[in-house]
Amino acid sequence: MNSSVVLGQLLGIRAQVDALVAALLEEQEHARMICLHPEADRRYSGTMGNIESFKCLRCDQVVESREHPTPAGA
Repeated sequence: MNSSVVLGQLLGIRAQVDALVAALLEEQEHARMICLHPEADRRYSGTMGNIESFKCLRCDQVVESREHPTPAGA
């Protein structure tokens, strides 16, 4: 087998692994992000006082939440 063929295959595999690693790191980074915009710019969703998530109207990020928001001025 020609060494240049093997080298080409190995470089192709390395490119695939690098792309997968980058995708996983980006996914983890996105999961750690949290919206820091004011509560007035959020649209909460949930039922009977249980907040499941909110969508920021500024950055369009949806954040899953198990906590109730703190009322403004409290």
